[in-house]
Amino acid sequence: METVRVFYQKTGRGKYISHLDMTRCMKRALRRAGIPVWYTEGFNPHVYMTFALPISLGFESLCETMDIRLTQPMPYEEIKERLNRVLPEGIFVTKCAEPVKKANMIAYSRYVLDVRLSGCAQSKEVFERFFAQPQILVMKKSKRGEKQVDLRPDINLETVEESGGALQLTVLLPSGNEKTVNPMLLLGAFAEYANCPLDRVSVSRTAVYTADFEPFC
Repeated sequence: METVRVFYQKTGRGKYISHLDMTRCMKRALRRAGIPVWYTEGFNPHVYMTFALPISLGFESLCETMDIRLTQPMPYEEIKERLNRVLPEGIFVTKCAEPVKKANMIAYSRYVLDVRLSGCAQSKEVFERFFAQPQILVMKKSKRGEKQVDLRPDINLETVEESGGALQLTVLLPSGNEKTVNPMLLLGAFAEYANCPLDRVSVSRTAVYTADFEPFC
């Protein structure tokens, strides 16, 4: 029995597909594509499939992964081509490969954030002052309730650009079992600092990494 890691993108209309619906979508696609997937045993058999760090609803991602098991060999390129023929708009398989790293090794995600603040001039300069603060305090919700946390130590800001009044940020944030920082926490704190509401936001995850900053593969 062979395990295959399917790498795929969620863009455009695909970003509005929830994780539950994505699971259903992939089950249908695997069946329609004729992929010889393995079913779990027991009272209620179902397709074996696991997703590593599914992206939040409304965010785009260029680096989603799904692991499946095959009952008989099939070339990786053929799996990719078969799935792409039946997947809906906005979901696109980029490659299939043998899994190298375990899902629980994921520790960071790189995001590209496009944001426009309503009524905020010179947003790049405002953001640079915001990010220069020694602390960025926000209220973070958890199963135990809300608590105040400092985002500043967890944010690795890589680039800041401004074009046509819109701000584009590239950031590396914790993602995984140990700690996860939603990029909207950062943007919400920035909007509060600037005293300007968020007018338009686009979030795209472009890569995921292990704790030693190696690409997840």
